[in-house]
Amino acid sequence: MFDTVIRNATIIDGTGRSAYQGDVGIVGHQIVTIGANLSRGSNEIKANGQVLCPGFIDTHSHSDLKALGEEPLTPKLSQGITTELLGQDGLGTAPVNPQTIPELARLTSGLLGPYPESKWTWRTFSDYLGHLAKAPIQNNQAVLISHGPVRLSVVGNQDRPATEKEIAMMKTIIEDAMQEGAFGLSTGLIYPPASYASKEELRQLTRAIAPYDGIFVVHLRDEGYYLLEALHEVIDICRGSACRLHISHLQAYGQVNWPLLTPALELIDAAREQELSVTFDRYPYLAGSTVLTAVLPTWVLDGGPKACLDRLQNEKDRNQIHNDFNKGLDVWHNRSISVGWDNIVIAWVKTQQNQDLIGRSLREIAEERNVDPIDALCDVLLEETLNVTMISHYGSE
Repeated sequence: MFDTVIRNATIIDGTGRSAYQGDVGIVGHQIVTIGANLSRGSNEIKANGQVLCPGFIDTHSHSDLKALGEEPLTPKLSQGITTELLGQDGLGTAPVNPQTIPELARLTSGLLGPYPESKWTWRTFSDYLGHLAKAPIQNNQAVLISHGPVRLSVVGNQDRPATEKEIAMMKTIIEDAMQEGAFGLSTGLIYPPASYASKEELRQLTRAIAPYDGIFVVHLRDEGYYLLEALHEVIDICRGSACRLHISHLQAYGQVNWPLLTPALELIDAAREQELSVTFDRYPYLAGSTVLTAVLPTWVLDGGPKACLDRLQNEKDRNQIHNDFNKGLDVWHNRSISVGWDNIVIAWVKTQQNQDLIGRSLREIAEERNVDPIDALCDVLLEETLNVTMISHYGSE
């Protein structure tokens, strides 16, 4: 007698075999039998042909801070996600110290959500894992050591190459994290401070994870006009360090760049044929979500959030921002061209006064305020002290 029998399910068992019809017998919390016409259970569930499968793995999750809270991760659990990979895009939560907490909290708020600075009580990667272990989470968590907080703790939020000594210090932090349980290293090459890293810095850092069979998980330096160059960069890095490579949310950003996706896939296939370990994941939808500061020219972010806010309200710098948005995709990843102001939509803001902006495009906001979309972008970021998340509709079926 089973405690529970799920009847007439379309079973996908995770072994790679094709889906098949059957019953599943459960005793306690364990599946003990899969078959046809099983004996009765105390509890009977009629699947009526619906799919029954193991839990899904979210290979690109930003639940780093939500997982520390007391509320269940309902959005993930309701989708059948039983495992998440945290620490993505180089914007994780460790290491930190009292000096870097305010800056890292602000840098990550758009992706990870707001979290009181007083609760950032961990310091090392191992400390953070300890906090996760104590949290009442309901799924499994795997964690990457994130390039951003590592570089912030050693170099600061400065647009300059790391010195040999600083690279050695970062490698030590990463090696310690790998020994403590990290699954690999992530970087986000459009997000400061990781975006300031050179190719050589990244090659050296990946050599710190290769001996542990760690994965280098990358948000590419460019997903638009220079997509192929950005792919070449990370493939060359991993070829030089014998490290496994995983590319996050592979995409050709904006209609003008859609034709690049086919040669990008061919480039990945060629690397795999050379016996390099290269994999990627991809959104199952046509929009992406990230922090609104990603729309700005990168120089505006140099020096951290305070420097960025100062530039946004400085007339000379504001004029330079306008000038940059008149430049083409061959100069920088100008989202006003690649997706357009109509397709950049506000998804979240921190203050109550701007809640009415949620769900509206920068074009709509600009027209209502009777300003240029560039000024709407800058003004909203100023009003929210950079704490804004956007959705950009960039893709094609």
